[in-house]
Amino acid sequence: MQQTRSRNLLLWLILTGARSALAADDSDERIHIQGAPLVGGTNGMNFDEDNLLTVAQVYGRTISKLNVDSGEIVEQLSYGEPGDLVVFPDDLIFGSDGTMYYTDPAYYETVLARSPGGPSVPLLPIGSVPFVNSVTLSEDGKRLFYGQCWDTEDGNGLFELSLETLESKTILEDIFGCASNAMTYKDGALYTPRPFEGRVVKVDLTSDPPRVTNVTTDMVSPNAVKFNSLGELAVTDTATGEVVLVDLAAPDTGTNRKVLAQFPSNYIDNLAFDMDDRLFVSSASNAAVTEILSDGGLRIVSPEGMSIPMGLAVVEETQTIYTLHPGALFQIDPKKSEF
Repeated sequence: MQQTRSRNLLLWLILTGARSALAADDSDERIHIQGAPLVGGTNGMNFDEDNLLTVAQVYGRTISKLNVDSGEIVEQLSYGEPGDLVVFPDDLIFGSDGTMYYTDPAYYETVLARSPGGPSVPLLPIGSVPFVNSVTLSEDGKRLFYGQCWDTEDGNGLFELSLETLESKTILEDIFGCASNAMTYKDGALYTPRPFEGRVVKVDLTSDPPRVTNVTTDMVSPNAVKFNSLGELAVTDTATGEVVLVDLAAPDTGTNRKVLAQFPSNYIDNLAFDMDDRLFVSSASNAAVTEILSDGGLRIVSPEGMSIPMGLAVVEETQTIYTLHPGALFQIDPKKSEF
């Protein structure tokens, strides 16, 4: 009976992110592994006007604001609060007036806007943009761009929405795998990763039709791009775990990258620069937020951990526990309380 109760408690702790434990005087039950503070993985992120890092937790049905110096979560929006409309948040960006724009690719299937204080409202009909993934704004804040990703059957599109007239138009369509994942806008062009093609492209919106050219090539799975205030472009490659800086002036797009930091394969997701050009990366698999220091070192802002376990297995012979997450399989040693 005691063994069964222990296993049941362990399963409950894992499925709830292991945020708290029930104390019992007549039991040796305990937390084996502490869950990540940012439950559900860390995905798209950007800094708001107060230089707080705002992180979309796509599987956690939450958007969190962090103080990156202390790691403190200072505000959260979640599916449980009326008016938040946060169910599957993937990418986000802020307008100059503080309005947050974010995508929901799998539940609302649209782009939503939330002015300071809320509530959230869909900018496009609910269900009209399945697989909508990335979102960004023009420099004047009047044009919003959004792209589909991961639809491997019907093709993906890249779109523009006028925030003045709320009229939308198609920029590109029928792109296999991913039209845009975590893109950014600069000087009349969109810079967007194509993870299925191993390259980052520039979409020149000043030409008709829009002209697509290579920015950097011969990557494995580029996933996100952001410019700093100096106009330098940083890119994450999820498959290799590299965060790189691209030399936009170099003639050879296959070798125009410098590695800024190395993470484990399939660990990193998105990235963001703060007002002082400090660089931070997210982790969809491990739910962490990490700062990349100027000397290449790493500083943990919000620690990794189990974030959305979807299965549990125990190997009796070795007393090893396995838990499956989206994008990760964790092996846990209960004796050491580590994975």
